[in-house]
Parts: sequence; C-alpha cells; structure tokens
Amino acid sequence: MKYWLDLFTPHTWTRFQEHGAGISGFRPRQRKTAFGKVETGDYFICYLVKLSRWCGLLEVISPAFEDSDPIFAEENDPFTIRFRVKPLVLLDFEKSIPISEPSIWSQLSFTREIAAGSFGWAQTAKLRQSLVPINAEDGALLADRLNEQSRNKRKYALDSSDIRQIADRTIIRTEVGEISVEVPEREEPSQSNVEHPAEVRDSLKMQAKVAQLGIVLGFSVWVPPSDRGRILELMPKECIDKVVSKLPVTFDPATVKTIENIDVL
Repeated sequence: MKYWLDLFTPHTWTRFQEHGAGISGFRPRQRKTAFGKVETGDYFICYLVKLSRWCGLLEVISPAFEDSDPIFAEENDPFTIRFRVKPLVLLDFEKSIPISEPSIWSQLSFTREIAAGSFGWAQTAKLRQSLVPINAEDGALLADRLNEQSRNKRKYALDSSDIRQIADRTIIRTEVGEISVEVPEREEPSQSNVEHPAEVRDSLKMQAKVAQLGIVLGFSVWVPPSDRGRILELMPKECIDKVVSKLPVTFDPATVKTIENIDVL
C-alpha cells in the first residue's frame, strides 16, 4: 500500500464531487506512473492548489484506465487517465486543512525544512504535479489528520484571496472548442521569509544578464513586473529605457497572463 499526491483546483474538486467522487483523473503525461506503479489498495491524498489545503483521502479500487467522458471539464476533459476510487474523506473548502497548519508543516518531511511562505516553497516541496509518491510516514500523518478533521469539522476561514481563487476560472477558445485553463500566479518572495536570499539573487542576476544581452542585440526587453524593479537595479542605466512596461500583444487574457510571467522576453 502506497500514498500518492492527487492535485485538484477548486474547480476540479467541485466537479469531482458533483460527479459522485468515484473517479479521480490525471493527465496523459502521467500514464506511465498510473499504469505502472499505482495499485489497487493505494491511497490518493488530495491537495487543493491555489488554496494550499489538504482536502481529501481516496482509496484506489481499480487499475488505471483511459476514458475521455467529461468529468472535470464540461468538454475536452484533460484528465483522461483515471482510477475508480472510494472516498474516505471529502472536505469542503472551508474545512480543508491549510498546509501551513503548524502541526502539519513542521511534521512533513517535504516542508519541515522550508520556511513557511518562502519564495518557491511549493516547487521545493514537490507540490506541483500529481502522482508524486508520498512516503509512508508522511502519508500516515496526513491520513490521520484528514480523518480527524472529517470527524471534528474545524473551520479554517477563507481570506479574500482564497475566495477569488475559488471563483476564478479562465476559459479560452481553441480550434477544438472552449477549454478551461489554470494560469499560476507568479510567486513573489516575502522579504521577511526568504530562506536562501543568495539563490534568489543569483536568479535575478541571470535574468538581468539575459535582458542586457537582448538590449545589446538591439531588442526591446520585457521582464515581469514582480521582478522588474530588482532587475533594473542590476542593469546599466543606459539600458533601462529599453525595458518595456507593456507587451504589444492582443491574445486572450489567459494567454497574455501566461506570457507576462516569462522571465525575459
């Protein structure tokens, strides 16, 4: 018996429950793990991205199979690698457990060495992709906390950002019809919580060098607003007027937002 990370957005968690909470789905790129490593009797530990909360515990009751019937999207469902599951714990948004809860953050092997709120913490903790294995100790801890929360039903208040994330869902038009997309927010470091400032500084230096190279070659350059002020400090003054503050693109909002998050253009 093994534990696996199962990521949901607020939208897909809602769709999962509306469709009976009996099938969990994953993207085609996870086919190898799904068919080759996940077994009946394993457990999926459900985590809400955007809200950073643990929301459910599912028991795998079938081998992996492929199916494109819409569950997690109204059409063009991207989560076609699927398992039948038995829901053991299902928590709504307000009762889902924040990962920052001290009794969880300080105990999990993949978060206890990370400063809460530090830059890039979710990437460091490997909470960006489903079907990542969770070790037995961490899995048992999370399963225990989720079962306890299912009994106690403690409420964890949603702040304005949480509420916005729950409501936010972006639709774009493609050649095959409308699809829902998730555009991640660009993480900004907290000045009081940056655990490795030297590493962050090296990253900014590299962005500044690439931007300066583009300017030397005769191009105008874009860097994301969240980085722009710090990068301009690292560049010669004569380069500053070549860094643009608006992109000359006319794509849909979701595409523009994605492009704006690229480190250097």
